[in-house]
Amino acid sequence: MQMKRNAVYVILVVALAAGLVIFKQRTASKGTNQEITLPVVVLVADLREADSPNDTCAQIIQVVREARSRGVRVAELMPNSDSVLLRNHRVVVAPTVLVLDKNGLELSRFEGESIATVDAIRTQLKQIESDKR
Repeated sequence: MQMKRNAVYVILVVALAAGLVIFKQRTASKGTNQEITLPVVVLVADLREADSPNDTCAQIIQVVREARSRGVRVAELMPNSDSVLLRNHRVVVAPTVLVLDKNGLELSRFEGESIATVDAIRTQLKQIESDKR
């Protein structure tokens, strides 16, 4: 009698463990099959400057927003936002424009608001747009 009870307990434990393993595998496979949508471009700037005349930060914001209007995925963040993207990419300068790959790895970084930076961002965004076609 005692032996039958022990056998039943062992079978229950094995069945429970097998069920748990199957559940974990199914849950994990669902997560990997889903496409994660990350922004291709991350704009970190004082977005209140977007309409400032003769301001290169405003020009950067405008260039990035124009690319977004043409289908480029963009995330706009204020420099003081509590964002994982800011922490992971160690953004400390505003404005900063990051170009990320599909895994969220940084391909390009543009910091500051010189005319050369605006031109470099514009060139990079045009390249992204042409790659999408």
